[in-house]
Amino acid sequence: MSFRRMRALGVRACVLAWLAACSPRAAEEPVGLSPGAARLLVEEADLGPQAQKLLQNLQSDPFVYFRFVNRPWARATCEELGAELAALPHVHLHGDAHVGQYAYTLTDNGLDDLDDSIRGPAALDIVRFLGSVDLATRARGWTAHRETLVDEFFRGYRAALMDRDYQPPVPSYVWRMRERLAAQPMGGPEFLAWAESLMAPVEGVDDQAVEEGRRRLAELIASERPGLPPFFLDPKRIGWLRMGVGSALTPKLLLRCEGLTRAAGDDFLLEARELSDLREVPCVDTSHSERAARILEGYGRIGRIRHDIVLVIPGPPEPDPDAREWWARSWEPSYRELRLDDLASPEELAEIVHDAAAQLGTGHAWTPEDDPGEALRAQKLEWLEVMEPRMRAVARHLVEDLLEAWETFRARSSAP
Repeated sequence: MSFRRMRALGVRACVLAWLAACSPRAAEEPVGLSPGAARLLVEEADLGPQAQKLLQNLQSDPFVYFRFVNRPWARATCEELGAELAALPHVHLHGDAHVGQYAYTLTDNGLDDLDDSIRGPAALDIVRFLGSVDLATRARGWTAHRETLVDEFFRGYRAALMDRDYQPPVPSYVWRMRERLAAQPMGGPEFLAWAESLMAPVEGVDDQAVEEGRRRLAELIASERPGLPPFFLDPKRIGWLRMGVGSALTPKLLLRCEGLTRAAGDDFLLEARELSDLREVPCVDTSHSERAARILEGYGRIGRIRHDIVLVIPGPPEPDPDAREWWARSWEPSYRELRLDDLASPEELAEIVHDAAAQLGTGHAWTPEDDPGEALRAQKLEWLEVMEPRMRAVARHLVEDLLEAWETFRARSSAP
């Protein structure tokens, strides 16, 4: 069943844990660290209960560190561009657009993981993605190709602004990786067993909330999609999910659900996440930040990877004012995310960059009324012409700040 059909149903379910998410805090400026780098410095105290695992990951590579500091990076982008952002039209952002968010399945490819999707100035997505291109070229020793790759980004982005239906050919990297996928066993008992191995025990479950969630869902399924069984999304097993980099501190649950029959063979997996906290990003639409519906809007406007289910999980009938909403998506056995080490050449990366840029441009071309509008399109092309040099410069500057912050973090966290 497609996301759009599920969204049309207004499907809502209850998950039984409401935890406060942590996010990296801005650090006090240490001696010898530039103010720009201080904005992106992660303190070991910010790493929460997964500190040891996260510490090793963040120390290992600046690109991993970059993935972890999306919200500090967004705040820094807002600060760097300042009043210039006020002249930019707000669009629906991916919110964390970078090379590592490029994903593929046997049938789809494109940017995914829209946890931070929200309305705001397009420059946030563009600067974030350009920063990732810079870091990717450093990681692979392809820095001589950096400006060519940035040029490729803007070619793809402009093409999509001018023609919202523009879609480049499937990148050669995706075809090559799909050949690998086709040779691997996917789905079935092995996939479900692997997923269950990731589930950490959930304690303090409210059985009454479970039954209430099941009842609501059964009523919706019966009224809106009578062809689906009322037990379609009934969870058979629930566990905490401790994985991810950018979402490492976000509470996540993994559910093994009943599916079309009571048999184990058609069970499927649903991942539920607490809504990311974007209240500290000053230049996004904060009135939109507290609703998980912004994730659904992001999937509808920007998403290209088809998940069978993407849905909003509301809070309890008497919500805790300190609690945040949850959202969920199903897992596809053939789903994979791009790994920099798998890229064979700068040319393969250039195709990925162009395709991702076109996807962002397509999403940014929409107006709130879902009408691209010739006047608005012309306005966006005009601001892009003016802002492109600034966005290139800000991305380069922030990467230098990030590398300084990462070196400081690594030195501090490695000290006895």
